[in-house]
Amino acid sequence: MVHCRGLNRIYLCISNKDGQHDVDKAVLTLEKLLQNSGIEVSVGLEGLKKDSGLQKENGLSESCQDYLVIGDDDLIDERGVRYAVDIGISSCYRGGAPFVIYDIEDIDEQYINLVWTRKCKRPLVIAQTQRLIIREMSIDDLDGLYELYDSLKTCPYIEQLYAREKEEEFERKYIENMYGFFGYGLWLVFLKDTGKLVGRVGIENREIDGETVQELGYLVDARYQKKHIAWESCQAVLAYAKNQLCLRQIYTCIHMGNKKSIALAEKLGFKAYAMDINGMNIYKSILL
Repeated sequence: MVHCRGLNRIYLCISNKDGQHDVDKAVLTLEKLLQNSGIEVSVGLEGLKKDSGLQKENGLSESCQDYLVIGDDDLIDERGVRYAVDIGISSCYRGGAPFVIYDIEDIDEQYINLVWTRKCKRPLVIAQTQRLIIREMSIDDLDGLYELYDSLKTCPYIEQLYAREKEEEFERKYIENMYGFFGYGLWLVFLKDTGKLVGRVGIENREIDGETVQELGYLVDARYQKKHIAWESCQAVLAYAKNQLCLRQIYTCIHMGNKKSIALAEKLGFKAYAMDINGMNIYKSILL
């Protein structure tokens, strides 16, 4: 089921003058995906381009400018414009939509959540487990993040955060560049039952053997350790890396003295790749 706060409608806009599209099938495909979500699917109506905020050149045309509009009929942004995000369809799309797909069937729940949260500038939920919610960070999470790192201030393997003003600037750029460009990064881990921030886990880039690769990283609030939170959240992230990011392999770099993290990496299926590289051990896991 799709859980996009504020999202209530998807408009399918297809230029079908030559009958090259099966519009009914496309609508049924989307309706099946959104079953029980409360989100309606409609074929684009007259005047939709103006209502959705689309630029004139993005609309239906003889050059087959097919697109979706994912939006809300009531939610208005600070400029008084209705929230909507435009998705171009097909390899021949030449409009200005910020997202483009080849076919309706390329859309899934994760993709709809991604484009909607990017439009509304909300943190994307990456995964949920029985106990945890893993999602992107927002600037509103900074207080909880400082509390998290403060619990680990005696840990020799954790670098502390910057002073508040510098950290806020760093996190704003991180959210824009890592989440926005790469589609991954370090995410936050919350307890489902209380909403408490208890950890940070995710995927970052690292150069190994002259090549940019992806690295798994994590930390858990000292007060919530020994509760298998690291194990549960890392498993969810590895599944996301495989199924959503389609990564074939992933690394993790651990201080030689951090025996607990080494044991966790081995439990997760990582194998030794290189040992004692400036005091770090490098482990590798094959995902596909």
